[in-house]
Amino acid sequence: MLDKNHHLVRAGQVFLGDKGFANKDFERSIAEDLGTHLIKPDGKDEKPRLGKLGGIRQYIESVFDTPKGRLTL
Repeated sequence: MLDKNHHLVRAGQVFLGDKGFANKDFERSIAEDLGTHLIKPDGKDEKPRLGKLGGIRQYIESVFDTPKGRLTL
């Protein structure tokens, strides 16, 4: 998705990912190839970096749920 839409990505942007984005090669390519930052929850086998991101996830889900309720999607 990022390869095809790279024109939408700007250096310095921050991507918020789920814990499924645990691949070190993917994190490295996001940083080196696109010049962006990937923020994701810490995995069980990783040392703590950013702490818990549950509050951010709840905020994003509430933003998506609001239009879904109004547009009956």
